[in-house]
Amino acid sequence: MSKAYNSEDGDSMIKVYSDHGSLPMVAHEKAMARAVMMFGIPTPLVGTLYSDGNAYGLDFERIVGKRSLARIISEEPERLEEIAREFARMCKQLHNTPCDTAVFPSRSALYREHILSCKAIDDNIRQKMTAYMDTLPETTTCIHGDMQIGNIINNGKENLWIDLGDFSYGNPMLDFGMTYFQMCVLPEDHIQKLYHITKAQAQQVWDILIDEYFKPQSAEETQAIEGQIQKICAIHMTYLDSLGGLFDFMLRFIKEQFA
Repeated sequence: MSKAYNSEDGDSMIKVYSDHGSLPMVAHEKAMARAVMMFGIPTPLVGTLYSDGNAYGLDFERIVGKRSLARIISEEPERLEEIAREFARMCKQLHNTPCDTAVFPSRSALYREHILSCKAIDDNIRQKMTAYMDTLPETTTCIHGDMQIGNIINNGKENLWIDLGDFSYGNPMLDFGMTYFQMCVLPEDHIQKLYHITKAQAQQVWDILIDEYFKPQSAEETQAIEGQIQKICAIHMTYLDSLGGLFDFMLRFIKEQFA
């Protein structure tokens, strides 16, 4: 979605968006990042919105020596369990934070809009997805919207959340659909390109996340949690459809969950 360029003085960086980065989208990410920072959630300071006439970019505080949790696992695979459990704790801490519903949008409302507008699904699946959304209790806790190991960075002292354009409020379970998609549904080559780890390592991260976050007491409880998340993952794919369409493996997954 973007490339980053560091300033000569080393104090800032510009995140330049690809063709998907329209002015409204980039302006929205800037507003969300600033609101999240003001809300007290650790994230780099966001500055000016730039354009060269073709693409848009945002100026961010540069976090010197930063590595994403994904990069740490890639470079120090012996720390995989430690980092995965830290990721789970960061997610739980975020989900225990009440959100300002006057500033941030509802994740449930956004997903319902995407279900209605998704051209890749038929009315039968659309109705089943909407009915499933109706079963999820409405809450007003913070949701990242793109919760994955590439979106927490560490500078050796602290962890910071990044990529906050989808920050919202709602049932915390809605945050896990994206995580499951990235860790368990994406093909091997996609995972390696995005996170520099193998699919087997991604599955390990997922298993540890579920164990640390939910503390399931049995295999049956774990299976029930993952079954719920898989349906949310399929619903999340209706959002991905708005970014340029769905691949065949995504459509197969949706049909497995709702057809």
